[in-house]
Amino acid sequence: MDKKTLITISKEVSYALRHAPEEFGITLDPEGWVNTDELVNAINARHKNLPEPVTAALLQKLNAEAEKQRWEFARDEVRALYGHSTNERIVKQTATPPAQLWHGTNAEAWKQISQTGLMPMNRQYVHLSSTRDTALMVGRRRTSKVIMLCIDTEKALAAGHLFYHGNQDTWLADAVPAQFITAENE
Repeated sequence: MDKKTLITISKEVSYALRHAPEEFGITLDPEGWVNTDELVNAINARHKNLPEPVTAALLQKLNAEAEKQRWEFARDEVRALYGHSTNERIVKQTATPPAQLWHGTNAEAWKQISQTGLMPMNRQYVHLSSTRDTALMVGRRRTSKVIMLCIDTEKALAAGHLFYHGNQDTWLADAVPAQFITAENE
């Protein structure tokens, strides 16, 4: 398959697993898992004109070769690692993050965050980056003047706040209170 088709398939899989499983006729379990063959069949049903059918092996290859892994496979199932906006909350296992995590934002959002902390907004979790560079790149999607937020995870953990591992660069939290956040210009 050509690169454009592979990108389309990858986006469809992420959309199905992260945002709209019902549009594909699949059902995620409480932890976000779905049978891989069920997902493959749903993708193939939506894309009948592909040069060849999508397979579980192709999905695993796409994910393995991606710059940023967005899914994980276990047994005969697949799930999105993060980014869910489904109605049902995806249950994540808690994990211990690095001592600092990062979030890039703009000056207007920082005014609110400095008062209320980081909230998940229209997502299930707050998304945090394991490196400053990654957070800066993410922040630049919305503004050219990024305010870098540094999260003191050790203090947040000690106060009982939970973190979850998303992927190699992404960490998740239910929320991050303002007292654990410091801001600096990029």
